[in-house]
Amino acid sequence: MLHHVSFPVRDPSRAARVCADLLRGRAVTAPVPPFPAGSWFVLQGDDVGTLIELTPWGSILAPTIEGIGQDPEMRPHSGSHVLAGTPLSRRQVLAAAQRLSLVAALVDARLFEFIKIWVEDSFLLELLTPEQQPAYRSVFGMDPRATDQRLRALEGRA
Repeated sequence: MLHHVSFPVRDPSRAARVCADLLRGRAVTAPVPPFPAGSWFVLQGDDVGTLIELTPWGSILAPTIEGIGQDPEMRPHSGSHVLAGTPLSRRQVLAAAQRLSLVAALVDARLFEFIKIWVEDSFLLELLTPEQQPAYRSVFGMDPRATDQRLRALEGRA
């Protein structure tokens, strides 16, 4: 089970408000220390303590650094992303993305659909609306062997 995910962003306060709006969470400032000044959390308030950490741009974790370090030459994109459930409908998510000037798109991953949201054009937040969540759970919420069989069935199909 995932409990939190962390992303460096250029404007942690705004990114936290955006994520809180899309996930119906609460944006709060992170404690300093241990987090870098300007860091924010998005709290879900659920029974497992789910949260998103948003740290200032350049914040990194590395095996040779105790705590959170800095990389002033940080690359603007990576393969990291998070898929999260939202209580908002597809229409509400897309309207919020438009209102917040975020790049958003509906994606058909063949086994399930989700909405792709780019926060600051640098980190990818994928959202499952309530109507999209059952399809995701029907694939990944089952026995791992059955999931693997469904994934193998996709191979080679266009």
